[in-house]
Amino acid sequence: MATRIFDKSNITLSAVVAAPAGWPLPVGDKDWSDGYLDLNATVNYGVKLIGEARGRGADLVAFPELWFPGYPKSLQAKWLFSRVEEYVAQSLVVDSKEWQSLRNAARDNEIFVSFGFSERGGDFIYMSQALFGPDGEVLINRRKVRPSGSERGLWSDGDMQGLQVVDTEIGRIGMLQCWEHLRPTMTFNLMAQMPNIHVGAWPYNQNPGADVENWEDISVAYSAIRVLSILTNSVTVTPSIGYGFINQFTTLLAESNSNNTASPEDDQGYAPIIYASVNGSAWSNQTYDLDGEEIGDFVPSRKYPTDKIVADLNAGNATESTEPFAIFNNSASATESLNASSSAVAESPGMINVPSSAPVQMAALVAAILFTWR
Repeated sequence: MATRIFDKSNITLSAVVAAPAGWPLPVGDKDWSDGYLDLNATVNYGVKLIGEARGRGADLVAFPELWFPGYPKSLQAKWLFSRVEEYVAQSLVVDSKEWQSLRNAARDNEIFVSFGFSERGGDFIYMSQALFGPDGEVLINRRKVRPSGSERGLWSDGDMQGLQVVDTEIGRIGMLQCWEHLRPTMTFNLMAQMPNIHVGAWPYNQNPGADVENWEDISVAYSAIRVLSILTNSVTVTPSIGYGFINQFTTLLAESNSNNTASPEDDQGYAPIIYASVNGSAWSNQTYDLDGEEIGDFVPSRKYPTDKIVADLNAGNATESTEPFAIFNNSASATESLNASSSAVAESPGMINVPSSAPVQMAALVAAILFTWR
Protein backbone atom coordinates (compact mmCIF):
# COMPACT_ATOMS: atom_id res chain seq x y z
CA MET A 1 0.00 0.00 0.00
CA ALA A 2 1.33 3.42 -1.00
CA THR A 3 2.46 5.68 1.85
CA ARG A 4 3.51 8.64 -0.26
CA ILE A 5 1.68 11.87 0.50
CA PHE A 6 0.79 13.85 -2.63
CA ASP A 7 0.69 17.65 -2.63
CA LYS A 8 -2.19 18.76 -4.87
CA SER A 9 -0.89 22.32 -4.86
CA ASN A 10 2.21 21.14 -6.73
CA ILE A 11 1.46 18.18 -9.02
CA THR A 12 4.23 17.17 -11.40
CA LEU A 13 3.08 15.45 -14.58
CA SER A 14 5.40 13.78 -17.07
CA ALA A 15 5.17 12.35 -20.58
CA VAL A 16 7.51 9.86 -22.23
CA VAL A 17 8.78 11.02 -25.63
CA ALA A 18 11.52 8.40 -26.15
CA ALA A 19 11.27 5.47 -28.56
CA PRO A 20 10.79 1.86 -27.40
CA ALA A 21 13.40 -0.83 -28.05
CA GLY A 22 14.00 -1.63 -31.72
CA TRP A 23 11.87 1.26 -32.98
CA PRO A 24 13.59 2.87 -36.02
CA LEU A 25 14.70 6.48 -35.73
CA PRO A 26 14.50 9.25 -36.78
CA VAL A 27 10.79 9.63 -36.19
CA GLY A 28 10.10 10.33 -39.86
CA ASP A 29 11.84 7.14 -40.98
CA LYS A 30 9.32 4.49 -42.03
CA ASP A 31 11.83 1.88 -43.12
CA TRP A 32 11.30 -1.11 -40.86
CA SER A 33 13.66 -3.45 -42.69
CA ASP A 34 16.05 -3.50 -39.74
CA GLY A 35 13.52 -2.95 -36.96
CA TYR A 36 12.92 -5.75 -34.46
CA LEU A 37 10.53 -4.90 -31.65
CA ASP A 38 11.39 -6.44 -28.31
CA LEU A 39 8.70 -6.37 -25.62
CA ASN A 40 11.02 -7.53 -22.83
CA ALA A 41 13.63 -4.88 -23.63
CA THR A 42 10.94 -2.22 -23.86
CA VAL A 43 9.43 -3.22 -20.51
CA ASN A 44 12.88 -3.02 -18.92
CA TYR A 45 13.38 0.43 -20.44
CA GLY A 46 9.90 1.45 -19.31
CA VAL A 47 10.67 0.40 -15.73
CA LYS A 48 13.85 2.48 -15.89
CA LEU A 49 11.90 5.52 -17.12
CA ILE A 50 9.31 5.11 -14.38
CA GLY A 51 12.11 5.27 -11.83
CA GLU A 52 13.66 8.26 -13.59
CA ALA A 53 10.35 10.13 -13.56
CA ARG A 54 9.92 9.45 -9.85
CA GLY A 55 13.47 10.63 -9.23
CA ARG A 56 12.56 13.94 -10.88
CA GLY A 57 9.59 14.32 -8.55
CA ALA A 58 6.84 13.26 -10.97
CA ASP A 59 3.47 12.20 -9.58
CA LEU A 60 2.35 10.69 -12.89
CA VAL A 61 4.24 9.37 -15.88
CA ALA A 62 2.45 8.60 -19.15
CA PHE A 63 3.66 6.47 -22.07
CA PRO A 64 2.57 6.85 -25.74
CA GLU A 65 -0.04 4.79 -27.56
CA LEU A 66 1.11 1.20 -28.22
CA TRP A 67 4.52 2.01 -26.72
CA PHE A 68 4.67 -1.59 -25.58
CA PRO A 69 6.04 -3.01 -27.88
CA GLY A 70 5.85 -0.06 -30.34
CA TYR A 71 3.54 1.40 -32.98
CA PRO A 72 4.15 0.27 -36.61
CA LYS A 73 4.83 3.63 -38.24
CA SER A 74 3.50 2.56 -41.61
CA LEU A 75 0.65 0.09 -41.52
CA GLN A 76 0.80 -0.18 -45.31
CA ALA A 77 4.48 -1.17 -45.29
CA LYS A 78 5.57 -4.62 -46.42
CA TRP A 79 6.98 -5.12 -42.93
CA LEU A 80 3.46 -5.51 -41.56
CA PHE A 81 2.58 -8.41 -43.84
CA SER A 82 5.86 -10.26 -43.48
CA ARG A 83 6.18 -9.87 -39.72
CA VAL A 84 2.66 -9.59 -38.35
CA GLU A 85 3.09 -12.85 -36.44
CA GLU A 86 6.15 -11.38 -34.77
CA TYR A 87 4.18 -8.30 -33.75
CA VAL A 88 1.35 -10.35 -32.28
CA ALA A 89 3.89 -12.44 -30.35
CA GLN A 90 5.45 -9.26 -28.94
CA SER A 91 2.08 -7.90 -27.78
CA LEU A 92 1.59 -7.72 -24.02
CA VAL A 93 -0.75 -10.06 -22.15
CA VAL A 94 -2.61 -8.73 -19.11
CA ASP A 95 -1.39 -10.36 -15.86
CA SER A 96 1.76 -11.64 -17.58
CA LYS A 97 5.22 -11.18 -16.05
CA GLU A 98 5.71 -8.06 -18.20
CA TRP A 99 2.44 -6.62 -16.93
CA GLN A 100 3.45 -7.42 -13.36
CA SER A 101 6.84 -5.75 -13.86
CA LEU A 102 5.12 -2.49 -14.73
CA ARG A 103 2.75 -2.80 -11.76
CA ASN A 104 5.69 -3.41 -9.46
CA ALA A 105 7.49 -0.36 -10.86
CA ALA A 106 4.45 1.82 -10.14
CA ARG A 107 4.22 0.43 -6.61
CA ASP A 108 7.95 0.56 -5.84
CA ASN A 109 8.19 4.17 -7.01
CA GLU A 110 4.78 5.19 -5.60
CA ILE A 111 3.80 6.91 -8.84
CA PHE A 112 0.80 6.86 -11.18
CA VAL A 113 1.67 5.11 -14.45
CA SER A 114 -0.39 5.41 -17.65
CA PHE A 115 0.72 3.41 -20.67
CA GLY A 116 -0.45 2.26 -24.09
CA PHE A 117 0.15 -1.30 -25.24
CA SER A 118 -0.79 -3.80 -27.89
CA GLU A 119 -2.77 -6.33 -25.87
CA ARG A 120 -2.94 -9.96 -26.88
CA GLY A 121 -6.18 -11.44 -25.61
CA GLY A 122 -7.26 -14.83 -26.91
CA ASP A 123 -7.26 -14.87 -30.70
CA PHE A 124 -7.23 -11.07 -31.04
CA ILE A 125 -5.07 -8.07 -30.26
CA TYR A 126 -6.33 -4.70 -29.02
CA MET A 127 -5.03 -1.15 -28.76
CA SER A 128 -5.14 -0.95 -24.99
CA GLN A 129 -4.37 1.59 -22.30
CA ALA A 130 -3.93 1.12 -18.56
CA LEU A 131 -3.51 3.25 -15.46
CA PHE A 132 -1.75 1.93 -12.36
CA GLY A 133 -1.96 3.66 -9.01
CA PRO A 134 1.01 4.37 -6.71
CA ASP A 135 0.18 1.16 -4.85
CA GLY A 136 0.34 -0.85 -8.08
CA GLU A 137 -3.42 -1.31 -8.27
CA VAL A 138 -5.09 -1.32 -11.69
CA LEU A 139 -7.30 1.78 -11.79
CA ILE A 140 -8.21 1.67 -15.50
CA ASN A 141 -7.70 -1.06 -18.09
CA ARG A 142 -9.35 -0.16 -21.36
CA ARG A 143 -9.29 -0.97 -25.06
CA LYS A 144 -9.48 1.60 -27.84
CA VAL A 145 -13.16 1.60 -28.76
CA ARG A 146 -12.66 1.97 -32.50
CA PRO A 147 -9.20 1.66 -34.06
CA SER A 148 -8.66 4.31 -36.73
CA GLY A 149 -8.41 3.68 -40.46
CA SER A 150 -6.02 0.90 -41.43
CA GLU A 151 -5.49 0.07 -37.74
CA ARG A 152 -8.69 -1.95 -38.01
CA GLY A 153 -6.88 -4.43 -40.25
CA LEU A 154 -4.80 -5.54 -37.27
CA TRP A 155 -6.45 -4.57 -33.99
CA SER A 156 -9.99 -5.38 -32.86
CA ASP A 157 -12.64 -3.04 -31.45
CA GLY A 158 -12.84 -2.43 -27.72
CA ASP A 159 -15.92 -1.52 -25.71
CA MET A 160 -17.42 1.56 -24.10
CA GLN A 161 -16.96 0.27 -20.55
CA GLY A 162 -13.40 1.56 -20.51
CA LEU A 163 -14.48 5.18 -20.95
CA GLN A 164 -14.11 6.10 -17.31
CA VAL A 165 -12.55 8.75 -15.10
CA VAL A 166 -11.24 7.74 -11.68
CA ASP A 167 -10.74 9.69 -8.46
CA THR A 168 -7.14 9.68 -7.25
CA GLU A 169 -4.96 11.48 -4.72
CA ILE A 170 -3.82 13.93 -7.42
CA GLY A 171 -7.22 14.51 -9.04
CA ARG A 172 -9.65 12.85 -11.42
CA ILE A 173 -7.82 11.07 -14.25
CA GLY A 174 -9.16 9.95 -17.62
CA MET A 175 -7.52 8.60 -20.77
CA LEU A 176 -8.06 8.33 -24.52
CA GLN A 177 -5.81 7.47 -27.45
CA CYS A 178 -5.05 9.35 -30.64
CA TRP A 179 -8.07 9.80 -32.92
CA GLU A 180 -10.51 8.80 -30.20
CA HIS A 181 -10.27 12.52 -29.45
CA LEU A 182 -12.01 13.20 -32.76
CA ARG A 183 -15.02 11.01 -31.95
CA PRO A 184 -17.74 12.75 -29.88
CA THR A 185 -19.17 9.42 -28.70
CA MET A 186 -15.90 8.89 -26.85
CA THR A 187 -14.88 12.39 -25.81
CA PHE A 188 -18.36 13.27 -24.51
CA ASN A 189 -18.41 10.31 -22.13
CA LEU A 190 -15.05 11.34 -20.70
CA MET A 191 -15.88 15.04 -20.51
CA ALA A 192 -19.18 14.34 -18.70
CA GLN A 193 -17.13 12.78 -15.91
CA MET A 194 -15.10 15.99 -15.47
CA PRO A 195 -11.44 14.90 -15.45
CA ASN A 196 -8.82 17.13 -13.85
CA ILE A 197 -5.98 15.34 -15.63
CA HIS A 198 -6.44 13.83 -19.08
CA VAL A 199 -3.89 11.56 -20.73
CA GLY A 200 -4.29 11.90 -24.48
CA ALA A 201 -1.72 9.46 -25.85
CA TRP A 202 -0.46 9.60 -29.45
CA PRO A 203 1.89 6.98 -30.94
CA TYR A 204 4.41 9.41 -32.47
CA ASN A 205 4.56 12.94 -33.80
CA GLN A 206 7.02 15.19 -35.57
CA ASN A 207 7.65 18.84 -34.81
CA PRO A 208 5.21 21.54 -35.94
CA GLY A 209 5.89 22.42 -39.56
CA ALA A 210 7.40 19.05 -40.46
CA ASP A 211 6.76 17.66 -43.95
CA VAL A 212 4.27 14.91 -43.12
CA GLU A 213 0.99 13.48 -44.36
CA ASN A 214 -1.95 15.72 -43.47
CA TRP A 215 -3.34 13.20 -40.98
CA GLU A 216 0.06 13.00 -39.26
CA ASP A 217 0.33 16.75 -38.72
CA ILE A 218 0.85 17.64 -35.05
CA SER A 219 -1.81 20.34 -35.38
CA VAL A 220 -4.43 17.56 -35.48
CA ALA A 221 -3.34 16.26 -32.09
CA TYR A 222 -2.84 19.67 -30.56
CA SER A 223 -6.20 21.02 -31.71
CA ALA A 224 -8.14 18.01 -30.43
CA ILE A 225 -6.33 17.96 -27.09
CA ARG A 226 -6.69 21.71 -26.57
CA VAL A 227 -10.46 21.59 -27.16
CA LEU A 228 -10.85 18.86 -24.55
CA SER A 229 -8.72 20.82 -22.09
CA ILE A 230 -10.83 23.95 -22.53
CA LEU A 231 -14.16 22.13 -22.26
CA THR A 232 -13.22 20.13 -19.16
CA ASN A 233 -10.97 22.65 -17.41
CA SER A 234 -8.32 19.93 -17.29
CA VAL A 235 -4.58 19.59 -17.75
CA THR A 236 -3.77 17.34 -20.71
CA VAL A 237 -0.71 15.12 -20.94
CA THR A 238 0.17 13.93 -24.45
CA PRO A 239 2.96 11.35 -24.47
CA SER A 240 4.22 10.69 -27.98
CA ILE A 241 7.45 9.40 -29.47
CA GLY A 242 9.26 12.44 -30.84
CA TYR A 243 7.07 15.46 -30.22
CA GLY A 244 4.97 15.26 -27.06
CA PHE A 245 3.47 18.05 -25.00
CA ILE A 246 1.64 18.99 -21.80
CA ASN A 247 -1.12 21.57 -22.11
CA GLN A 248 -3.51 23.50 -19.90
CA PHE A 249 -6.35 25.34 -21.64
CA THR A 250 -4.55 27.42 -24.30
CA THR A 251 -1.16 27.33 -22.57
CA LEU A 252 1.60 24.98 -23.68
CA LEU A 253 3.36 23.96 -20.46
CA ALA A 254 6.02 21.65 -21.92
CA GLU A 255 7.03 20.19 -25.28
CA SER A 256 9.79 18.07 -26.78
CA ASN A 257 11.77 18.14 -30.01
CA SER A 258 11.26 15.20 -32.37
CA ASN A 259 14.75 15.77 -33.79
CA ASN A 260 16.16 14.89 -30.37
CA THR A 261 14.46 11.57 -29.65
CA ALA A 262 16.10 9.21 -27.18
CA SER A 263 16.03 5.43 -27.43
CA PRO A 264 17.16 2.60 -25.13
CA GLU A 265 19.93 1.73 -27.60
CA ASP A 266 21.39 5.27 -27.60
CA ASP A 267 19.82 8.19 -25.78
CA GLN A 268 22.47 10.57 -27.26
CA GLY A 269 21.99 12.71 -24.19
CA TYR A 270 18.43 13.57 -25.20
CA ALA A 271 15.73 13.85 -22.55
CA PRO A 272 13.38 10.83 -22.71
CA ILE A 273 10.67 12.53 -20.62
CA ILE A 274 9.15 16.01 -20.40
CA TYR A 275 7.74 17.50 -17.19
CA ALA A 276 5.32 20.20 -16.04
CA SER A 277 4.00 21.14 -12.59
CA VAL A 278 0.49 22.44 -11.93
CA ASN A 279 -1.58 23.54 -8.95
CA GLY A 280 -4.59 21.26 -8.53
CA SER A 281 -5.70 22.45 -5.10
CA ALA A 282 -8.70 24.30 -6.54
CA TRP A 283 -9.94 21.50 -8.80
CA SER A 284 -13.62 20.73 -8.53
CA ASN A 285 -14.64 17.18 -7.68
CA GLN A 286 -18.28 17.55 -8.76
CA THR A 287 -19.12 14.63 -11.04
CA TYR A 288 -21.95 13.46 -13.28
CA ASP A 289 -23.02 10.03 -14.42
CA LEU A 290 -23.43 9.22 -18.10
CA ASP A 291 -27.13 10.19 -18.01
CA GLY A 292 -26.18 13.72 -17.04
CA GLU A 293 -27.47 13.29 -13.48
CA GLU A 294 -25.44 14.88 -10.75
CA ILE A 295 -23.79 12.52 -8.29
CA GLY A 296 -24.29 14.04 -4.85
CA ASP A 297 -26.10 17.05 -3.47
CA PHE A 298 -25.98 20.33 -5.32
CA VAL A 299 -27.86 22.54 -2.86
CA PRO A 300 -26.96 22.02 0.82
CA SER A 301 -29.75 20.62 2.95
CA ARG A 302 -31.02 23.79 4.57
CA LYS A 303 -34.46 25.03 5.47
CA TYR A 304 -35.17 28.49 4.18
CA PRO A 305 -37.90 30.75 5.65
CA THR A 306 -40.43 30.73 2.84
CA ASP A 307 -42.24 33.74 4.30
CA LYS A 308 -39.25 35.92 3.41
CA ILE A 309 -39.01 34.85 -0.21
CA VAL A 310 -40.50 37.47 -2.53
CA ALA A 311 -40.68 37.03 -6.27
CA ASP A 312 -42.38 39.50 -8.58
CA LEU A 313 -43.03 38.53 -12.18
CA ASN A 314 -43.82 41.15 -14.77
CA ALA A 315 -45.92 39.19 -17.24
CA GLY A 316 -46.03 42.10 -19.65
CA ASN A 317 -42.91 40.84 -21.40
CA ALA A 318 -44.41 37.39 -21.90
CA THR A 319 -47.17 38.34 -24.34
CA GLU A 320 -47.54 36.43 -27.59
CA SER A 321 -44.83 37.67 -29.88
CA THR A 322 -42.83 36.89 -33.01
CA GLU A 323 -39.71 37.16 -30.83
CA PRO A 324 -38.93 33.65 -29.54
CA PHE A 325 -36.66 33.69 -26.47
CA ALA A 326 -36.61 37.50 -26.41
CA ILE A 327 -37.62 37.70 -22.74
CA PHE A 328 -34.52 35.71 -21.75
CA ASN A 329 -31.77 37.98 -23.06
CA ASN A 330 -30.66 41.49 -23.83
CA SER A 331 -29.46 40.75 -27.33
CA ALA A 332 -30.70 42.55 -30.38
CA SER A 333 -34.40 42.04 -31.06
CA ALA A 334 -35.18 38.99 -33.16
CA THR A 335 -37.98 40.96 -34.84
CA GLU A 336 -35.57 43.76 -35.72
CA SER A 337 -33.13 41.23 -37.12
CA LEU A 338 -35.89 39.57 -39.14
CA ASN A 339 -37.13 42.88 -40.53
CA ALA A 340 -33.59 43.98 -41.34
CA SER A 341 -32.83 40.69 -43.07
CA SER A 342 -36.05 40.77 -45.09
CA SER A 343 -35.41 44.38 -46.08
CA ALA A 344 -31.86 43.63 -47.12
CA VAL A 345 -33.02 40.70 -49.25
CA ALA A 346 -35.74 42.76 -50.92
CA GLU A 347 -33.36 45.63 -51.71
CA SER A 348 -30.39 43.61 -52.90
CA PRO A 349 -29.56 44.09 -56.61
CA GLY A 350 -29.99 40.43 -57.36
CA MET A 351 -33.45 40.31 -55.80
CA ILE A 352 -35.11 43.44 -57.22
CA ASN A 353 -38.85 42.93 -57.85
CA VAL A 354 -38.65 39.46 -56.35
CA PRO A 355 -41.15 39.05 -53.49
CA SER A 356 -39.78 37.82 -50.17
CA SER A 357 -40.89 34.19 -50.16
CA ALA A 358 -41.78 32.09 -47.12
CA PRO A 359 -38.54 30.06 -47.35
CA VAL A 360 -36.51 33.26 -47.40
CA GLN A 361 -38.36 34.62 -44.37
CA MET A 362 -37.88 31.34 -42.55
CA ALA A 363 -34.16 31.40 -43.28
CA ALA A 364 -34.00 34.96 -42.02
CA LEU A 365 -35.84 33.96 -38.86
CA VAL A 366 -33.40 31.12 -38.21
CA ALA A 367 -30.49 33.51 -38.74
CA ALA A 368 -32.07 35.98 -36.34
CA ILE A 369 -32.54 33.33 -33.66
CA LEU A 370 -28.92 32.22 -33.99
CA PHE A 371 -27.81 35.85 -33.77
CA THR A 372 -29.91 36.32 -30.65
CA TRP A 373 -28.38 33.28 -28.95
CA ARG A 374 -24.75 33.71 -30.02
